[in-house]
Amino acid sequence: GMAAAGRVLALARGAHMPVFGVLISGHTPAAGDALREALGPTRRRFTLSVAGDDCAQQNEAAVGEALRSTALHHGVQRQDVFIATCVRPTCPSDVRVCVQAARDRMQVTALDLVSLPNPFELPGVLASDFSIVPEAYMEYWAQMEALAADGLCSNIGMYGMSQAKLAAVLPRCALPPAVVHVEAHPLLSSEALVSFCHSRSIAVAAVAPLISVSSASLPHIRSGDTATLRRISAELKLPVPQVLMKVAATRGLICLPRSSNPQHIAENLATPEADLVTRHMRMLAAMNRNLRLHPFAAAAAGRPWHMLWDEVPLDPNGVPLLGSVLCRQADLPNGTTIGVGASGTVHSSMFLVRKDGNVSAFLNRCPHLGIALDNANSAGQFLNSTGDSLVCTAHGALFRPADGLCTAGPCEGKHLIRIPVHTRGDAIIIGPPPQ
Repeated sequence: GMAAAGRVLALARGAHMPVFGVLISGHTPAAGDALREALGPTRRRFTLSVAGDDCAQQNEAAVGEALRSTALHHGVQRQDVFIATCVRPTCPSDVRVCVQAARDRMQVTALDLVSLPNPFELPGVLASDFSIVPEAYMEYWAQMEALAADGLCSNIGMYGMSQAKLAAVLPRCALPPAVVHVEAHPLLSSEALVSFCHSRSIAVAAVAPLISVSSASLPHIRSGDTATLRRISAELKLPVPQVLMKVAATRGLICLPRSSNPQHIAENLATPEADLVTRHMRMLAAMNRNLRLHPFAAAAAGRPWHMLWDEVPLDPNGVPLLGSVLCRQADLPNGTTIGVGASGTVHSSMFLVRKDGNVSAFLNRCPHLGIALDNANSAGQFLNSTGDSLVCTAHGALFRPADGLCTAGPCEGKHLIRIPVHTRGDAIIIGPPPQ
């Protein structure tokens, strides 16, 4: 019989994309077996997406075979699975050929979603400073629009677009993307980018929404984060990966975890549909550190990936790297503060304050509990109402703007972690002034 409807997101053109899915990526010899295993018992519609990497062609073929054999043996129907892939054309005229080949490998008449890859994969699309060249990107996108018009694919999408890059191309799109793929998980909320897309009726797919809680595989994860995830997992009696799937779903995102393990795929797809409660979402939101765990192949290609994301580069602790321009002098009038170090999120990793003409910079971490000083309602605001002290919104600790000393509150006598900055012309730059 038909698969259960399952939780779906309505896309701009009327299609319904299942919220829970799987992203097949990398060299996964057992991809076909894993999919057959997952497709068999799964009686709920799901999204099956192939990543646009070097193994995409083998993985598309494995998907095609798995769909064919499960249709024969388990009665899985074409409409039970929302099929998505990503093409990597070498020039705009190559787009159609790539999509037709993917469709043939996956043995379907039409693909539900085809996306363009990260713009650095498209020849000629990025300028030398890694900003997007809108005219060049639009040559590829116009081909995608034509494919959608011809019915080769029902929806078209984009990977690897920052808010700045999207803002540059969206006004030129006759058919805007139905879906934008974004790295999003509790350590990288991508909140501003998600809001930007949602406000324009663009669905957001969270690529890699799962973070491992075994610290061996992820040196950046803190014991507090692990404890939070395990606590929620215990309260809900759900495995941690399902909790992480629910985080993304509760935010209105499509969840596409990478996996080639049949048990993991089946478990992820069986995530219960109910949203997480606000209390749990708050605990998870507090984990955000704007930490990008998947800097794509850009790093391997020797390209500074933060430039692809239009962000200030951070070290693994979320501290911007020396020599980065944090902001312009005009961005920081006297008596104001500004959060910097992580565009696209509620909490910045650090902030600047100009008081009595002097600029100071501090890590956005209160010495009391190690959490950010600002909250979602006061993002970027670090001064108290009288403007003479920095304030932590959590428990009201007050700090001297000149040196970060706590003058009142639960951590009196302790200091904010100070970050050296200097000015050069119109720029405020991280690091001590050059000798």
